[in-house]
Amino acid sequence: MPSKSPLSTKANDFLNQIDQLKETIAVGGDLSNRLLRGCYKRVLSDLEGLIRVESEPVKLASQLKGYLSAHWDLIKGTSLSYTALPEDGLTGLLVDIASFVAETIKTSDDEPLYPLTVLMPTVAVESLVDDKDYPSLNELALPEILRTHVLGREGSYLVPVRKLIDLQEKPKSEWHNLYYDYKAHSKAMALLSPEDYEQLSNHSLYTKALIEAKAQYELSLKEQGSLLYHLRELSSKLYFNSVDAIGQEKNAGSGTYDAIIQFNDYYTKLDEEAQKKIPSEVKKEIDLLLSLSSDSTKNINATENIETCIATRRKLLVHAMGPVEQVLSEIGLTEETAKTLTAEKKAQFISCQNELKKAIEEKKYQGIDKRGLTLELVKTLNVDIAISSAADLQEIVKLSHSELDSLFKEASLQKQFVGQFESLEGLVLFIHQTPIPKLQVFLNHCGQSLANKFILKPRDLIALLISLDSERLPLLSIAMADKIKTSDDFIALINNLSPEQFLVVCNALKEKLFKIIKTASDFKALLGSLSLEQGSVIFELMKDKIPELIKTAGDFQGVIGVLRNEQHIFIYEAMKHKLPSFINTANDFRSVVNYLYAEQGSFVFEAVKDRLPKLITNALDFHKVLENLPYPEQRTFVFEAMSHVLPDFIETFYDFNDVIEFVSSGQRTLVLASVKEKISRFIDKDYDFNAALTHLSAEQSLIVLDAVKNKIPQLITEPKNFRIFLQNMPCEVRAVIFENIKNRAAGIIETAENLGATFASLTLEESAVVLESVKHKIPQLIKNATDVKASLRRLPPDARIFVFLAIKDRVSNIIETANDLKLGLECLYPGHCLVLMDSIKEKLPEIIQTIENYVDIIGPLDGLQRAAIFTAMKDRLPDLIKTPYDFKLLLEFLSKDQRALFFEAVKERLPQFIDSPYNFREVLRFAPLEKRDLVFDAMKNRFSELIKTAYDFKLTLELLSSEQCTALCNEMEGKLAYFAQDADQLCEIIKRLSEQKAVTFLANFPYFHRLIVNVKQDFPKIDKLFGAPDSKKQFHQAYFNSLLVDIKACRSSQNKALDRLCETLGYQAKAYFSGQTDIDAFKEACQSTIEEVRCHLRGQETVLNLIGKWMLAIFTLGAAVAYSSLRTTQTGEWTCNFFKVPGEVEAEKMQEIVAKGFNP
Repeated sequence: MPSKSPLSTKANDFLNQIDQLKETIAVGGDLSNRLLRGCYKRVLSDLEGLIRVESEPVKLASQLKGYLSAHWDLIKGTSLSYTALPEDGLTGLLVDIASFVAETIKTSDDEPLYPLTVLMPTVAVESLVDDKDYPSLNELALPEILRTHVLGREGSYLVPVRKLIDLQEKPKSEWHNLYYDYKAHSKAMALLSPEDYEQLSNHSLYTKALIEAKAQYELSLKEQGSLLYHLRELSSKLYFNSVDAIGQEKNAGSGTYDAIIQFNDYYTKLDEEAQKKIPSEVKKEIDLLLSLSSDSTKNINATENIETCIATRRKLLVHAMGPVEQVLSEIGLTEETAKTLTAEKKAQFISCQNELKKAIEEKKYQGIDKRGLTLELVKTLNVDIAISSAADLQEIVKLSHSELDSLFKEASLQKQFVGQFESLEGLVLFIHQTPIPKLQVFLNHCGQSLANKFILKPRDLIALLISLDSERLPLLSIAMADKIKTSDDFIALINNLSPEQFLVVCNALKEKLFKIIKTASDFKALLGSLSLEQGSVIFELMKDKIPELIKTAGDFQGVIGVLRNEQHIFIYEAMKHKLPSFINTANDFRSVVNYLYAEQGSFVFEAVKDRLPKLITNALDFHKVLENLPYPEQRTFVFEAMSHVLPDFIETFYDFNDVIEFVSSGQRTLVLASVKEKISRFIDKDYDFNAALTHLSAEQSLIVLDAVKNKIPQLITEPKNFRIFLQNMPCEVRAVIFENIKNRAAGIIETAENLGATFASLTLEESAVVLESVKHKIPQLIKNATDVKASLRRLPPDARIFVFLAIKDRVSNIIETANDLKLGLECLYPGHCLVLMDSIKEKLPEIIQTIENYVDIIGPLDGLQRAAIFTAMKDRLPDLIKTPYDFKLLLEFLSKDQRALFFEAVKERLPQFIDSPYNFREVLRFAPLEKRDLVFDAMKNRFSELIKTAYDFKLTLELLSSEQCTALCNEMEGKLAYFAQDADQLCEIIKRLSEQKAVTFLANFPYFHRLIVNVKQDFPKIDKLFGAPDSKKQFHQAYFNSLLVDIKACRSSQNKALDRLCETLGYQAKAYFSGQTDIDAFKEACQSTIEEVRCHLRGQETVLNLIGKWMLAIFTLGAAVAYSSLRTTQTGEWTCNFFKVPGEVEAEKMQEIVAKGFNP
């Protein structure tokens, strides 16, 4: 049997591949699958025809070469490009055919034919650099090229994915195209384009991770943003995902938790100082939001728990932010935190670069050159365009904007497009992801349909626009403009936008504004709802149209009233010659000039002054006109023009006040003279009388008083009439009025409350007169202590003496209980208090039987009154104290001097009154400083009995002096280790003490160094409690002293070397902490001493451990000393161990350190 020729074998291989690929062609699918299926059918059919017809190798290779060239022209730069389908079966077949063609067709040795050139004829292959990472593409296998390169502009070059790493550090001017062919390419192609960069960035998970890491790194290099900025971002995203927008009643939108996580990432990096600056209401809302979002059990059926409703949480957060935005804008990350964050992001960025490089070098890299389609390709492959899935839409978006514009003129495709969006959230995501030119096309053709489907209420439009950037925002604003029908819709929208978004939307909707703001009232309502900055933007957009909105005086007043200075002047200048025509009534005049400046108002006045008298038809009109005239001469002009009719206008005291309020004093006298006979007719109540005198001088008031003097007594019917008649009156007028009404007092004072109410508005002299007229009634008025208080509490303090003197002989009958005494004392002078106490001294044992009675009585009194009562009771108070509670309660209500006297009086009984550390602390708190020693001495023998816990010990220490603290520690020495068993308990004891007292405590706690287990955790806890450098130094000294106590405890009578060591260590520590030596000398002296005795320390693990801790503590203090090996020791494994309890560090390692003599 004859053997097959090489061609027939190769041809059969190709035909077999073609048959296999035909079986893989799937039916249906999205647009990309349909497009690929069309490509399969066309290419497989064409290739099969060529291979079966031509049997001569060179001719077949030549025909295949031409076919591949034509096919490349069709697919290059599309989603069917080989770099877009590197692992596809059809790509594999065409790669094999290209290799066959290159092998079969012979060319010159100078220009051999390579498979890459056959497969993609337009692609340049030679590298411009001599770099193994970027060789000639002919040196690489075709499948590897397709996996690791993206296609450049016009299909004329390939860009290695590895190049993306280099581009991160270079400006665009240095994005050199390494495969640039100056003979074939345009000059622009010498540099890679932003589109090339985009293709590289999206090629694989590796490249996407690299780009994201770079973005995070660059963000960390910039200002991190204030807390206000991040809260606004959070608020915006919460709104978008809340039930007010795309969220549902029981579940918020899917972006809610991403938004909270992003905010929390920033929030948790704020240091303690920044956290403290956050206003309490804002912090409360932040913490609650983070708490609820982290606990899934609190978010089940959110509407059942209003606290977890995202819409509610956002509203409360925004409400809390409003008054404190300035404070929030000044809170941010510290410089140190920002540096740490930047270092983390840089490390992540470098890691992503290395991962990408490693994957390429190890030939494990997989990626796809993401490409779109063209209408020419779709038509050539005879594929119908329909949008039946999200994948179809994703493919169609890859068309050019001009192709999209042509395609979307079909109504059916527009309907399919709109139908692809099931939620507003999906539409927003599509808007964010779609390039601007293409988005513009979609909105031009489908914007109204999208608006009708998704914008059903104003909050839908807010949800759509709130997350958009400055490029997309105007496009959507214009597309959805028809959904803004009223100024209320517009206000609701812009009040939820950021200042930058607001500006963009206003510029985009300028023409729409003119349609929805149709009247001056609309304009006023709009500006009244905006901030000053927002109002300025709207004004600038509309200022030329505003005069057209103003049709009446009321319109002008409404508009000018909401404008700022420059805006006000602009509108006035535009309208001033038209303003007189608006004035047809006195009310119109007031409306026009109400907000005008003096010069502006004068212009209007001059224009209409001859018409004004005709516009004034009553007293209120007269008032409205004069109220808004800035200059006296203008008011005089109007007064003189109207003086002959003013008396006719005045029929009530309201008319009277309207006429006289804005005229001069002389003009008031004229008016008063003209209506004197009418005055008594329109004053029927006490308020009428007082109001009628409001604007009059004393002389003018007396004229009115004379006119109504016979009527005044009839108006006094209750105590409050006295106040109304007399308040705010000049002295001479008040005196006349009082003379007319004083005799009415006896007739209206029927109770103690009446007495107090009447006296409340009287002077001391007036009180004496009235009291004289009613003193015969006082016994009937004041029957008990409640009456005493009711009659005295509203009197001037000096006037109370009159009432008190009238009842003092009856006090002993009136005061029956402690409550009676309290009521009686509250309103008396200290001297009167003493008189009262003296008058009932025989009854005091019955009235004040306990300390609680005493405290209840003096509680409402002032200091002087309390002093008077104390003087009267001081000898009896010690006998009233029965319990520690009585003692503490009484101390709270005594002055410093009273306490000093009292402590001296009860010093022998103090141990009876202090039965707990809490009571000891409280008694000490109230004790004068000079008496604290007295309290301490009285209790010092009982401390071991009272102090049972660490908390007891802390309470007892809190207010002691340093000497007392030392004495207490000595007294409790055996229990100190029990009270503080670890660093946390130690901190709890000392954190409420003063720094000096804390140092004293530690200095008297001989073994406290044993509690510091880990320097990274325990030592800072204690160290940060000391702010002053001296306190820190004393704490460090106490630590060394504590170590030395333990070292000394290891001595024995036979170990003289250890004795010398302890003596030297103590001396050197004292020298260092007293400032006689520096840290270097301290370290060297200690090292030298240890070297001398080290031979005597073999096998003594406890001593070695303690000496090791001593030296490592010195290293910590002297970290700046340039001894590298010492720093290595200090920063190595021992860092976490040198504060451990003896026995916890391995003895061999500690012995090794000692044996080396701590030498560098």
